Amino acid sequence: MRFRDKGRFARTVVLGCGAALVAVGVLAPIAPAQAVPGSVFVSEVSPWSSASSPVAADWFELTNTTASPVTITGWKIDDNSNLFSASLALTGITTIAAGESVIFVESASATIATLFRTTWWGSVGASPASLQIGSYTGTGAGLSSSGDAVNIYDASGNLISNVSFGASTAAPTLKSFDNAAAASGAISTLSAVGVNGAFAAATPTVGSTETGSPGVIAGSLPPTTTTAPGATTTTPPATTTTVPGPSYGAWLGSANVSTVDLASTFTTNLSGLDYEGSGSSVPGVIWGVVNGPGTLYRLVFDGSNWIPDTSSDWGAGKALRYPTGLGDADAEGVTFVGDSSSVDGIYVSTERDNGASSTSRLSVLRFDPTAAGTSLTATNEWNLTSDIPATGANLGLEGITWIQDSFLTANGFYDDTKGHLYNPAEYLNHGTGLFFVGVEGSGIVYVYALSPDNTFARVTSFTAGFSPTTVIELQFDRDLNDLWAVCDNSCTGRMNVLRIDPSGHFVVALRFERPVNMPDTNNEGFAIAPATYCVAGMKPVFWSDDNDINTFSLRSGTLPCAVISADPPSQVPEFPLQFVAVGSGLAVIGAWFVLRRRSTRPSRAR
Repeated sequence: MRFRDKGRFARTVVLGCGAALVAVGVLAPIAPAQAVPGSVFVSEVSPWSSASSPVAADWFELTNTTASPVTITGWKIDDNSNLFSASLALTGITTIAAGESVIFVESASATIATLFRTTWWGSVGASPASLQIGSYTGTGAGLSSSGDAVNIYDASGNLISNVSFGASTAAPTLKSFDNAAAASGAISTLSAVGVNGAFAAATPTVGSTETGSPGVIAGSLPPTTTTAPGATTTTPPATTTTVPGPSYGAWLGSANVSTVDLASTFTTNLSGLDYEGSGSSVPGVIWGVVNGPGTLYRLVFDGSNWIPDTSSDWGAGKALRYPTGLGDADAEGVTFVGDSSSVDGIYVSTERDNGASSTSRLSVLRFDPTAAGTSLTATNEWNLTSDIPATGANLGLEGITWIQDSFLTANGFYDDTKGHLYNPAEYLNHGTGLFFVGVEGSGIVYVYALSPDNTFARVTSFTAGFSPTTVIELQFDRDLNDLWAVCDNSCTGRMNVLRIDPSGHFVVALRFERPVNMPDTNNEGFAIAPATYCVAGMKPVFWSDDNDINTFSLRSGTLPCAVISADPPSQVPEFPLQFVAVGSGLAVIGAWFVLRRRSTRPSRAR
């Protein structure tokens, strides 16, 4: 339950008479106030975390409901002994900003904040930088999963907030107690994904799921009391004003796109793409996968269009089978390793066996594209299902791309699993790079080292940066070293460029709309041609349309060959400011925060 940008909004003084409002100045930042009972409340509790989570410590959340920051120096916590004399000091946080939610974890570890962030968001870089995480330690205030209480006292022993709860959920389905309603006393509501900002933890204990909303709360602040000359008026809550998310710049290539496949070649379901260059200006090969039935296509250029290669049994594509030679792999993404060649195999991201479509099977499969026949049997399967939180059988692995170790190490890539800079030597026999896979249902990108014996090791994870939270395709530009994340028509075909920041994590650096004249359709694949195909400063790019609009599934556009150096799009506040009138007469109106409910992505059949 989090509020970003805490403490950075000033208040505007507004003088009004009737319907007229005139802004006359800006007040200085509000000094921290002392809390009164109810002004800060326990908004979430996770009493199972010490026994069932990688955090290995229980935690709770405090939220400041007032329009001013509150100083909490000297505050303490006790459990159901309900005694200030037995309470423990809250440390690491001195002030809670207006509307802010903060976390306290029962731990003395210096690295507990990092562990908490990696458990819930997958990596430090993916977590909200402004989230405050404090701690408390000692005996007598441990939270019991069979039922307990949280009592918060100020430095003088005044009870500020109290909640009690019964038995918590148990593994494998773990849910925090959600008190976004600001109730006092007994609470029982459990967190549910999509409600009051709750989401599934990115890296729970294997075999379990953790649901909560640490640092996020939905709803609005309570009414505020405003003093006007000669009167005291309580202002009702105002209507929420919707503020758009981060702005997206215009596509930097041509606004026009062209269809480049023959009508009705695929009909539907063309998904991931990758471009294998020839090493010269001679057209190379576009690799494409169809998700149902799972098929790999080798597309070649006939002078006008990209058509299935008619040689070596490629005419109708090749059916994709699991290592047993059986199954129908729901192929969603495709890539190859190395700088420019499929000689080391084609790698396909899959979310399930179409023959068991209600069961997730989040796997990366390797195929030998030189094998004869009309079907290909995977030489390797890395089944990641146990390592990735469940999102739904048709919302699993989508995009996949590969990035070479030399680039990652040269740019200070951080290994959140090891807790230090990425060192390829720590992942024996993984080759010369890492695989990046995107999960459609969560919008999280997971990074893995894959070994020939079908074992894997996760290095880190991060968000692709879309709202609603999803990611449909990943593509690494091997010339410009940009990681592209692609969204389909669930977010109007937008695309993000991610780069490694000073902390060593991939973050969104640039955001772009789709080309103006490209249909807003279910684009599930994106491929970038190598720099050898640059003409007049532009190189070809390709999109695949799962919906096959107007009987065409493949479209081509352009992208600059030079480094994309446009400034990142301007950001807008996450939380809208609201102004409230008080009827007639003059009044001073304070801007107050309203918390935004995190949007959830509707499920979609493909």
